[in-house]
Amino acid sequence: MNNTTGVMWYDNDPKKPSSKKIREGIEHCQKKYGWTPARCEVNPKTEQVEDNTLPVLKARNILPNHYLFMKE
Repeated sequence: MNNTTGVMWYDNDPKKPSSKKIREGIEHCQKKYGWTPARCEVNPKTEQVEDNTLPVLKARNILPNHYLFMKE
């Protein structure tokens, strides 16, 4: 069994780029839970995001405007 911890982040602001939404999600995990995500999973229709702080992976099981931050 694989024990993983994650936080689902939702942001539907069309004016905000996905890169900013991801940065805000990372900050939320750090401030609220005390850990930094190892990766972020997004819906395949999400704009391409280049982020130097963590891998951003496309996953069909993630709904639009949702960002799954995983701790490994």
